[in-house]
Amino acid sequence: MQLSKFNLQKVDDLFKETLELLEWHTICSHLSTFAVSNKGRLKCKSLPIPHDISSSREQLQQVLELGSLDAIIEGGLSFKGIFDLENILLVCSKGGICSGEELLQVAQTLRNSRKLRTQISDVSVRPAISSLIESISTLPELQQLLEFGLEEGGRVADRASRKLSDMRGHFNVLRLERRDMLLEITRKYSTFLHDNVIYERFGRPVLAVKVGTANQVQGIVHDTSSSGNTIFLEPHAVIKIGNKIVELKSRIINEENRLLGIWSAEVGNNYSIIEHLCEIILQLELVLARARYGKWLSGLPPVLQEEETESFSIKDFRHPLLLWQERNDSGQKVIPISFDVPSGLKVVAITGPNTGGKTAALKSFGLALIMARAGMLLPCSRQPSLPWCQQIYADIGDE
Repeated sequence: MQLSKFNLQKVDDLFKETLELLEWHTICSHLSTFAVSNKGRLKCKSLPIPHDISSSREQLQQVLELGSLDAIIEGGLSFKGIFDLENILLVCSKGGICSGEELLQVAQTLRNSRKLRTQISDVSVRPAISSLIESISTLPELQQLLEFGLEEGGRVADRASRKLSDMRGHFNVLRLERRDMLLEITRKYSTFLHDNVIYERFGRPVLAVKVGTANQVQGIVHDTSSSGNTIFLEPHAVIKIGNKIVELKSRIINEENRLLGIWSAEVGNNYSIIEHLCEIILQLELVLARARYGKWLSGLPPVLQEEETESFSIKDFRHPLLLWQERNDSGQKVIPISFDVPSGLKVVAITGPNTGGKTAALKSFGLALIMARAGMLLPCSRQPSLPWCQQIYADIGDE
């Protein structure tokens, strides 16, 4: 058993070395530019490679189906309004309270995920991609609860509770009453003030009183100007109503937090469902990224053969990294290469002078196998046919 584990580890190490030699990480980096979210881009850079042919075939079919749909929708499929909820779900699942803006992101993600599912789901036309999304739930009741209680920007709406609505109404009445009182004071004591502006210091309304006349206006000093010629004073006449406003504001905040706590708990109760939804949406993004990258490559879907001994046939394959250099970095025009390896052939020797393209040919061969295994389209002129290889190894260089 220990020897078996050692061998498995050795095989894994050899395959990782192969991926490095073939610059698979650069292919993944290019692929990531076709993703739409930060999380999608990160996932593309470590794109999982299937371990069986059925998974490769399924992923390739998903790419073809979603790519076809993306091509006929004006502007393409959109993931707008679908957010990364990982941190929000973590907070809610642990009993924490999220902000209104964060909870609104949950609602928007549920709504837009449902819209995306409606666009995509069609078993008769897109069976593979429809199968991928059939298990998700978009929780319309939770979405409606959050959207009813929250306004744009995440503010808790007055309609969320009668108590909140009443307190906010009373709060506004008191603020207007205090403002009228302050305006009356500024008119009465205008000769002792620098101006008629009502300022604010530490959350309290203050007037700019000349230092020499400070004893003419009774109140509490909250600040002094940098020159020392002005003091910012809250008149005694508005202190009592100001205290009521502060107390009421605290009660309003408590009520808002109570409601946010209820809604956060609801999100936490649905943690596993929303997490699964986000995982499927991420998978859809990876499928779409591969489809758009394949379109950019002018790629064709490979026919994957069951047996590793099947023939390998590919016409005018253009190395995807060289193609990227040609199009994006003003590189030289890519010279395509064709492979036709019959099923009965066990060894192929490629000979030629230095800088003749032997290494590029080998890398192209290996990349074609790995890209096909990863459900990607291949840049060639005719539909390629190649075996699905469980083990792909490369040893390049004099060392």
